[in-house]
Amino acid sequence: MGCGSAKFHEPISTGKSGNPLDLGEIAKEFPVRAPCLPGDVLVSGDLPEKMVGQLADHCKGWLYVNPESDPHFMPETIKSKGSKVEVLPFKPSKDLSSSLVDQLVKTIAEMPRPLMIQCTSANRAAVAFLPWLAKERGYTSGCAEMLIKDLSLDTVRPEAQQWLTSRLPEVGSAGPLISRSPEVRQLFDEETSTFTYLVSCPETLEAVLIDPVLEQKDRDLEV
Repeated sequence: MGCGSAKFHEPISTGKSGNPLDLGEIAKEFPVRAPCLPGDVLVSGDLPEKMVGQLADHCKGWLYVNPESDPHFMPETIKSKGSKVEVLPFKPSKDLSSSLVDQLVKTIAEMPRPLMIQCTSANRAAVAFLPWLAKERGYTSGCAEMLIKDLSLDTVRPEAQQWLTSRLPEVGSAGPLISRSPEVRQLFDEETSTFTYLVSCPETLEAVLIDPVLEQKDRDLEV
């Protein structure tokens, strides 16, 4: 998966005011994380009003997964920057209904980008973000631990990670977030005694060749 650092190292200027916003520096002081996948969704914990205003100036959407009555929720500050605000309380537990997870995934998919997902400590915000990303990318339960590590989502707690894993399907099986797993084929080259791997998507029929042998190009492209 290896997507590198979860933080933007260069100041970015896609905020509505056009002012640069260095998320890497912000993350050093505040519980704000900007996963490199997909690159337009942030997660955060409680923030002071000034920082909420700065981030709302950058984000076009703001999803709050605590109750609306939470004293740390600042909807007027967020709305004053022109951001669309949605509230959908979310707490991962074994009793959480699949319909609420589906609603959460649908809301994240439909909200404008850049999108902020906020809770108290950025734990539940990150866990809310991950089922949506898993559905978008087709991740299975075996990917969860690596996904959290690769995205540097250090705010995710072990029990929340366990809940996420329980919600993702096993490889090769239907599940709540993916119906078909990618196909992987081995292509052997006798001259070099090496394998080339063809990984294909059953939905789009797009594929990627990993570690190809140049002399086998025509064979591999035909496959």
